Amino acid sequence: MEDEDTRAVRLAGPTAEDIVSDLTGEQLEGIRNRVRASIESIDAGEFKEYDGREGLKKLADRVKARGRKLLAQEASGQ
Repeated sequence: MEDEDTRAVRLAGPTAEDIVSDLTGEQLEGIRNRVRASIESIDAGEFKEYDGREGLKKLADRVKARGRKLLAQEASGQ
């Protein structure tokens, strides 16, 4: 019988490397651009602080909504 660690690895979802390898060059460049812009914003002092679980939940909800919007635009060919 498989030990638990071996089974967990076998059943695990795709790794970050698997996901990144499936992205197109355009998708990768878009991610790079957004990361660079975010870093520049932080360096310029343009950032928000989120307090506690509720603040992090609000942040996560906004990030998910933005991601869904981007995926919908991509799916519609815009």
